Amino acid sequence: MTTQTHKSLTNSLASFGGGTMIGATATIKQGDSVFQRYTLQRVLGVGGMGVVWLAQDTKLDQEVALKFVPEALQHDGDAIHDLKVQTKLGLQLAHGNIVRVNGFEDDGERLAAISMEFVDGSTLGAMRLDQPAQVFEADSLHVYLLHILNALEYAHDEAKIVHRDLKPANVMVNSEDRVKVADFGIACSLRNSVTRVMSVPQKSGSGTLNYMSPQQLLGAPASVSDDIYSLGATIYELMTGTPPFYSGDVAMQIREITPPSMSQRRTDNRIPGDVIPDQWEEVIAASLSKEPSLRPATIAEFRKGLQGQPFVRGTSTGNASGGARLLTMSAPAVPKSAPLSIPVLVCSLAAMLAICGGVYLLSLPSVPAHTEKPKPRLSVARFLYQETNAVTFESGGTSPSSKKGKWNELIKELRLADYQDEHKLRELLLRAEGRSEHWAKKEDEEKQQYQAHVQTLKAAVEKAHTTCEAKDMGAAAKASVWSDILRKNIPIFIAADSGIEHKALLEQAKVEASNWQTIAAKEKPAKLPSLGELLAQTRVSSWNQDNWKAFVKMLQGVLHEKGHPTGKMDGAWTQSTFDALVAWQETEKLPVTGLLNGMMLEHLGLHTVQEPMVSKVVQSSGSPAAGSGTTSRPAPGSPSWNDVMKAKVLTTPMSALPGPSLPFR
Repeated sequence: MTTQTHKSLTNSLASFGGGTMIGATATIKQGDSVFQRYTLQRVLGVGGMGVVWLAQDTKLDQEVALKFVPEALQHDGDAIHDLKVQTKLGLQLAHGNIVRVNGFEDDGERLAAISMEFVDGSTLGAMRLDQPAQVFEADSLHVYLLHILNALEYAHDEAKIVHRDLKPANVMVNSEDRVKVADFGIACSLRNSVTRVMSVPQKSGSGTLNYMSPQQLLGAPASVSDDIYSLGATIYELMTGTPPFYSGDVAMQIREITPPSMSQRRTDNRIPGDVIPDQWEEVIAASLSKEPSLRPATIAEFRKGLQGQPFVRGTSTGNASGGARLLTMSAPAVPKSAPLSIPVLVCSLAAMLAICGGVYLLSLPSVPAHTEKPKPRLSVARFLYQETNAVTFESGGTSPSSKKGKWNELIKELRLADYQDEHKLRELLLRAEGRSEHWAKKEDEEKQQYQAHVQTLKAAVEKAHTTCEAKDMGAAAKASVWSDILRKNIPIFIAADSGIEHKALLEQAKVEASNWQTIAAKEKPAKLPSLGELLAQTRVSSWNQDNWKAFVKMLQGVLHEKGHPTGKMDGAWTQSTFDALVAWQETEKLPVTGLLNGMMLEHLGLHTVQEPMVSKVVQSSGSPAAGSGTTSRPAPGSPSWNDVMKAKVLTTPMSALPGPSLPFR
């Protein structure tokens, strides 16, 4: 962890909840020694229930995770007692798929923490985001799921402990690809204590709302059945990207609404993938039943369901070993010495009549199996409330498909209800159908627009491939072609929030841009090349080296005329001339090599330049004899070879220039 990152985390700790819940833990920092045993190394996580540090246990010489208790609880005897009880329960859990609890630490003054096994890995929730469509498939999730089932079966059957807060964030996978289930009961104990101490109204039972069963939501005693519901909700999210209920009035939906199948949720969210096995759909749907009697009875039965075998539903009364408790209310006991009053006698008589009536009803013939069950009679007020939620949902930034789905959920429930004689409910149904049709049209328009954008993107990708086939085009220019595709199209498809066809095309553009950028980085020399390296790929390399300077001077003049000054035009091969050549190559979208070749000489108009030759003179009086090897010098005042060739290059069209007398190199 960098120093800057550590400072950022420290600042977030100091300001978290105004310092009320973290308190003393906001003052601790990397390198501190706590509880005369642990040396703090780095922050692993910060949440509403405290901060978790990676620490070195100096006594056992191993890394551990320290979950610090919020300061608000550190001086509350009941809270500390509850945490110690949960820690002791955690010490009983000795299983390879459960995060090991080491003990409870308390300095008696300002800090308290639970020491746990450090898991060097990520959570299943985080790993889901790394999957191809950001959801797990049955094949990839199956191995991890078996580990989770092993952990829960051991906790329920042998340790007699329920988790109470199972969710993707509490299922970790270490570097050896082994699942470690964390926070058995500890997170719930912390949450309950904070709620009580801080006098925050408790809106639901212990646990995380999106994964809680209806019974846990009502505050019923913890049971195996609750863990089975949470397991179903966890798998549902890992395979669809969202929990069964995640927006709107979640608590009401948990109590009253049946979630769509996992396949349907994927379809609604436009998530591609493999077909979800029917047996998985069946056992997950059973686990999310409102009634415990309809859920798999145990983890072993849940495992059978995953394997396509018949599984037993329903749980008996009891705690961890028995499943969901039956919520019964017993009548208050009457003291033996208390005389029976008239009201008590009347109530007793009424109760006896009710019992007799019940016996009589049981003796009546049963209703034939084919008799249609009457539709439920549901209140108008409830549907008006749901309509308000749907209208509010419309104002959000969700897609037309999601908005249409929201209205369709309401329509489906309306049609299942006995509403025919209710004028208001009929009006509500018509309004809901109208809004559903409106968003269906918007969805079609969005799909058509999306397909148009996809076709434009496909054409751009195809054109980029053709463009990049040009041999005289530089890698940097080719990288720019692909980068332009990303720059122009990413904002369009982010705003569209529809379809997946563009993802593969944009990913292809990213790969191409990255590859060409890598090649471009290798093209340009890291330092100024020698004059021999500059000319090695041209026919000028065969010239007399004394004439190379004359060629460089010509090159400097041409670059200057093309808007890339080299400074002095003295024929010296310098850094400024090299930089001007590179700038010209970039402008012309040529390979940015800082070197020359035959193709570049043609672009510069220097491909017809001939090496300067010294002509022989004819023998005359007072002159050396012909054939003596003596050469003449240019007459005073006559133009130099360099000037003649420069004028020829700059004034003659390239098409009119003769071909080279020597082949290109």
